[in-house]
Amino acid sequence: MRAGLFLEGLSRAFRVQTLVVPVLDPDAELPDPAVGGRFDALHVLRLYLAPFAEQVLASLDGPRPFCSIDVDDDDVAVFTQLGLDEEAQELDRLAHEALPRFDLVVTASVDDPARLQRRYGLRDVVAIPNAVAPPSLQPAEREPGPTVLFVGDLSYRPNANAVRRLRDEILPALRAEAPHARALVVGGPPPAESPGVTATGHVESVSPYYAQADVAVVPLAAGGGSRTKILEAFAHRVPVVCTAVAAAGLGLPDGVLATAETTEDFVAAILRVRDDGQMVDAAERIYRERFTLDAVAATIAARWGGGNPARRAGLETNEVADGSVVYDPASDRVHYLNGTAAIVFELCTGDISEDEMAEFLQRTFELGAPPRAEVRACLDRLREEGLLR
Repeated sequence: MRAGLFLEGLSRAFRVQTLVVPVLDPDAELPDPAVGGRFDALHVLRLYLAPFAEQVLASLDGPRPFCSIDVDDDDVAVFTQLGLDEEAQELDRLAHEALPRFDLVVTASVDDPARLQRRYGLRDVVAIPNAVAPPSLQPAEREPGPTVLFVGDLSYRPNANAVRRLRDEILPALRAEAPHARALVVGGPPPAESPGVTATGHVESVSPYYAQADVAVVPLAAGGGSRTKILEAFAHRVPVVCTAVAAAGLGLPDGVLATAETTEDFVAAILRVRDDGQMVDAAERIYRERFTLDAVAATIAARWGGGNPARRAGLETNEVADGSVVYDPASDRVHYLNGTAAIVFELCTGDISEDEMAEFLQRTFELGAPPRAEVRACLDRLREEGLLR
């Protein structure tokens, strides 16, 4: 899901070529890292692919591109929380070696950038949140309930531990207060059967299960990143009760979910928020402002310089009497720009929008209106010539 988010965002800024590495299949043949050619940017998904990225870089022509890596989680902290010290140390060694080579490091959690920057001496670390697509809300008949929902990949140990706590502690205590209470567990592999628990395994869509839920619960005790399951609940207008660990990393304001740590607190919060329309409204607003696919993809495009026109790296520009000459060492081509095109090209820093360029030209040449069509035509030609990224 996060890979698709970055693909959508980066495709708004660049022509994207993907290189898929089948890391989950030890017998799969790895792709040839000798990509060759010239690129303006290289983006890597996850820390464990950093060594493979170095092989790709070694094969490229021209200047080194802008290099970014999305580590998603602070893997070292997560593995340490889980007591997997040997794995954590190995990842820490890889991070110390690989991350400082990147121009930009990306995390999902707002809590991680400062910590990673200090630990590894990094130049630039930024948080880009997870996102979910707006669902089509589906009405459903509700059980007497309350029905509580947990969604997640149960092969991930923190999620499996959370489901065990829901099944063995929270649900029995909730049923003592509300005898018709039940739990829906969506995700695979499904846990063992238990009274009051319906486990679905993997599903095509989570929306039908959110439609049945009164409350989404996230009793995580460990983990990293930012919780897509919380954002899904916000989008589906289902109130959330979770631990502080589960809510960490999202940078949420007060009033959009309820936190609980003890079993008693979970039961009280579930019964309290199941009909809290004000909380649901506030959660949906924050989702639509910050966590839709379109909002986060636009943030990615702007952060990588693709939100506004930007010159390619490695070009050599020289002024001449009535414009400028641009030399592209990668293609060994020379481009002549007339006076207006030279000004537009100079304004392509990645920080100035097309409208701002047109307004600048209007002021500079005292025109009656901003020449937006002319600026657009000029930018299109610069892109066709390969001078913009």
